[in-house]
Amino acid sequence: MTKVDVANEIAAFLDGSCGKWDWDEFISLRLSDPELDAVRLLCAELPELDPPVDRRHYCGEHGMAILARLADDLKNGRSVMPISRYTG
Repeated sequence: MTKVDVANEIAAFLDGSCGKWDWDEFISLRLSDPELDAVRLLCAELPELDPPVDRRHYCGEHGMAILARLADDLKNGRSVMPISRYTG
């Protein structure tokens, strides 16, 4: 996967256009690029880092903002490292 591919996965999740299992597959399968795998791991941890108020949601508002920022940075070719800057 490329940065744009990962950005598109996140964007599709955010706007609800991804397939039923696409997000689960994305957060479950290791990516060969260490930077993109760090993004995947952060995405997988968001429900624990920012729990949803409504159990039907993936994570809280702050977590959703992190996803949007990640997608924007990746789409525009910006480095997302260190990944900890998104949660701090």
